[in-house]
Amino acid sequence: MKNNLDIITALSHEFGTARYVMGGGGNTSCKDRETLWIKPSGTTLLGLAPERFIAMDRARLATLFTIETPADATAREALVKSVMEAAVKPETPGRASVEAPVHECFEARFVVHTHPTLANGLACALGGREAAGKWFPDSLWLDYTDPGYTLSLRVRKELEAYRANHEGREPRLVWLQNHGVFVAGNTAEEIRETYAHLMGRLEEAYRAAGVDTATPAPGTAPPDSFREAALPVLQAALGTDATVVLARPPINCAAGPVSPDHLVYVKSYIYEGVVTEEALRAFAARRGYPARVLALPEGMLACGATAAVAERAAEFAADAARIRQLARAFGGVQYLSDAARRFLENWEVESYRARQTG
Repeated sequence: MKNNLDIITALSHEFGTARYVMGGGGNTSCKDRETLWIKPSGTTLLGLAPERFIAMDRARLATLFTIETPADATAREALVKSVMEAAVKPETPGRASVEAPVHECFEARFVVHTHPTLANGLACALGGREAAGKWFPDSLWLDYTDPGYTLSLRVRKELEAYRANHEGREPRLVWLQNHGVFVAGNTAEEIRETYAHLMGRLEEAYRAAGVDTATPAPGTAPPDSFREAALPVLQAALGTDATVVLARPPINCAAGPVSPDHLVYVKSYIYEGVVTEEALRAFAARRGYPARVLALPEGMLACGATAAVAERAAEFAADAARIRQLARAFGGVQYLSDAARRFLENWEVESYRARQTG
């Protein structure tokens, strides 16, 4: 299996760059008949080494598809977590990616799941399903489904239906609405070919729509006085959550959560009001969390308990703004529903991942 672990490590590094993922996003796996090797939760694709992959007993992991789970979401997630922990082989202790059951659903030897900004311009668009059907007719599109166990059930069902309608073949490319893409293949060459086709066709689609795919040049940086004036107010209202405050040029921020990743690092909603203690506390009381990003006419402010948290918030806010711009090619951006947002805001898995990656 060493060769396959070397291959998936190389693929993880290749598709772990900013073109395909940000922060701790994305996950990769390889498998044989008995074992699934999966990226650990909360690690970056670029930071992976062969020995860091979590080995899971596929037979034990597959029991997730036959057990009866509680209707209550909290109890269900606790049960799923315990089954996944029991499936981890003792020689590779650790916490496997929550998407391990999804990877198990594929028959392909290698699976590389990423969240490219270019792809999410389509996946997070109102007309995403139609665009995927037009530009990627052999792909499989899945409407938004809560990540983790619920998603694995949906993927398993849809893959079975796809194989039944395509003489046993499974799709190399699977779209997850408001989430990203899964690419599957039995060789590294198949993975690379599918990603090259994906990114090339997306460039064509954006050109056809007259939407520029180039990362916009940053605007004029706000003066130092902008941050200095806001800092004491932010620290008084947010406490340690404003230990670090970064100032960036103004951007056209997304008006809601576009994907699970953006919700984790930026929170569901940004703050756009006047910077006063009273208003910031009212925002926190209404939303259930302190403001992480403030979008103001003079510039954007990103706050965090550490420099890493503030930097991630600034990066993901800028990425969400770019997705919003790209989605114009396919009818405009579609945000996560309130039900999806509430699930993610209370999901322990995402809190764990954010703690691991900053």
